[in-house]
Amino acid sequence: MDTAAPAPASVVIDVATLPPGSCRATIEGTFESLAPGEALEVVVGHDPAPLRQRFATLRPGASVWTYLESGPVTWRVRVERTA
Repeated sequence: MDTAAPAPASVVIDVATLPPGSCRATIEGTFESLAPGEALEVVVGHDPAPLRQRFATLRPGASVWTYLESGPVTWRVRVERTA
């Protein structure tokens, strides 16, 4: 059983630093630029479950989401591109 922590993400996106209205496009564009096996980390002030559902709907099987921190103030999620 492999209990090692996942490799660090190649890109970290702190949503609080982005201009209003650009979050989803920035995250999705960054994800699209990743090669399989690469990951990004999203830092946000709420559970990004709606974004995860959007990825599952638009890109089924293309990503693995790992919650690194689950609130209550900050959520950090590693999103690895698998396909």
